[in-house]
Amino acid sequence: MIGICAICAGFLSFLMKAHDNDYDKSSEKVAKLPIIAQQVIDQNNPKVINIATTIENQSINKVSYEDDWCVGALELSVEDFAFSLSESKEWRARRGDFGVPQKDIYGNYFDDDASLDIVAYMEMDIDRLLELAYQDDQYALVAAMNRSELRKNTQIPIAHRLMILGNTALAPQFLTTVEIVTAQLQYQKERTFTPEIKDKIMTALAYATYGINNYDLSALTAYLQVVSSAPFKDNLDLGLLLSKEDYQIVSERAKEIKRQISEFREQENLSYLNEQDLPKIAIHNFQSRLAALYVEHATALAELELLTLDDGPSLKKSACIERHIKLFEN
Repeated sequence: MIGICAICAGFLSFLMKAHDNDYDKSSEKVAKLPIIAQQVIDQNNPKVINIATTIENQSINKVSYEDDWCVGALELSVEDFAFSLSESKEWRARRGDFGVPQKDIYGNYFDDDASLDIVAYMEMDIDRLLELAYQDDQYALVAAMNRSELRKNTQIPIAHRLMILGNTALAPQFLTTVEIVTAQLQYQKERTFTPEIKDKIMTALAYATYGINNYDLSALTAYLQVVSSAPFKDNLDLGLLLSKEDYQIVSERAKEIKRQISEFREQENLSYLNEQDLPKIAIHNFQSRLAALYVEHATALAELELLTLDDGPSLKKSACIERHIKLFEN
């Protein structure tokens, strides 16, 4: 059973106790997971934008943003396409996909508007950062979840808190990565597929499923990147190791995550996440990102057809997703 940590009333005391020994930079491999999580492909999907500059599209009839369209860079006017990018940026912020800043080889942060908002938190004194995290400053929570000084036992409740506050991107992505990479490391150590390893894989997939049910593919992307990598897929064939019943359990775990989050939000007088209006751009971003995942991880995605999802989001190929795939493959 997945438990969202009781980090509402007891969040600060847990955080500070866990932090007492966090300056010890453990050699534990899992402590480096935030770096892995940062390497997940950007959900904004720049490939779509590049289409506009690489394809002669003057002959395509333009439609309104409110109409039924698929590839915005091709089908929308310049003004409507710019509006779609603005809507996409707002949707990313609403999901909590702030864009964790990364540095180039010279120590400078990449020039990315979404990332620059959080740079100050990444450079902040760790005690001050945790103080702000306790005050539910979401930038502080995201930064703390990705600070190398902090260990996993501190960052996991931070990720849970972010999920309670409505984060469907970086927090589930982090928790998915923790579970799936821990499973991989444990298998490399034991060289046998134990029930504990299976449980961690299913928990990772449950967090990813929670994200999918909220039209967010961040966690699924992290999951697919690991299970499609050579060290994992060469040793663990999830198509054979996970049964139909296992996928049903995963779906139930995702529902339990949703139930617990809803319970905490109700206690804090926060609105239910599913009561918030889903913007039009959410579906378009979901489809284009899913198409990119099919190009990169078709086999691993096919293994997830047994997942039961909420009404609305689907991992099946629609006509629009097929169109995106053809554009990405050209």
